[in-house]
Amino acid sequence: MKTDVIVIGAGAAGLFCAIEAGKRGRKVTLLEHNATIGEKIRISGGGRCNFTNIHTQPENFISGNPSFARSALSRYKPEAFLELVEHHKIRWHEKKSGQLFCDGSSREILAMLRKECDAAGVKVVAECRVSSVQKGFVVETNRGEMESESLVIATGGLSIPKLGATDFGYRVANQFGLSVKTLRPGLVPLTFDEPKEWHALHGVSFEAEVRYLAMELGPRNIRVNAISAGPVRTLAARSITGFTVMEDHTEKNAPLRRNISAEDVGNAAYYLCSPLAQNVTGQILLVDAGYSILGMPTAPAG
Repeated sequence: MKTDVIVIGAGAAGLFCAIEAGKRGRKVTLLEHNATIGEKIRISGGGRCNFTNIHTQPENFISGNPSFARSALSRYKPEAFLELVEHHKIRWHEKKSGQLFCDGSSREILAMLRKECDAAGVKVVAECRVSSVQKGFVVETNRGEMESESLVIATGGLSIPKLGATDFGYRVANQFGLSVKTLRPGLVPLTFDEPKEWHALHGVSFEAEVRYLAMELGPRNIRVNAISAGPVRTLAARSITGFTVMEDHTEKNAPLRRNISAEDVGNAAYYLCSPLAQNVTGQILLVDAGYSILGMPTAPAG
């Protein structure tokens, strides 16, 4: 198969690149090795897609080539993408510091990009795994051999292997003699000696996972919820140093002035699994006698 442009990787960058090339009259084929496009878009913003920041400036980017961000943002500003979102009648809100999120879900942004691909005549081929790339350009895939005048690698980095992230782009760069700097993690866990100030961030990724699974499995009528419980007295818990101090502190400070039991957690799970919660999904039920609403009072030393 011959085409003008082959774009490998149907993430945010690949989708937008394919759309723009199609608008310029190029015949474009977009390849994606996953079964669906835009997997990272789907989970971004806790499932609501933080699609842009209206305060984005070149100074916000760290790069060995600062001119790249200036050039890119001068050609396509955040306001331009916001106009596209509003053209597709996607409702949005500003969360804080210029961060814009969908009122609904990230699926709306994915649907928008898919419509734009269709309008630009982009051919999207999912579950297409590339085995080799040769100059010319000739791309060998499990769907057959493809040729193009231009080739774009938009396969991203290694941040989320569970979503299919690989080092494919780096391998192709090395193959064609392009300089690749030493890779270093961009997202790493942080350990603090005084964690109290950062406690509000605890559980953020857990919440995002629950929302993501709820969005993915909802069409199959599968509900996904989770329970976040306070300290529960079990044999395992009693082996934790300071557990009894934690129990006493919770009982004295929780709004209901009591601790919870394993039976309380079981009852909450029973509710979530019962017909009473048939329209509840993507939620984290806090079973902690109200302790989670407090501003983290300092626990006594123990």
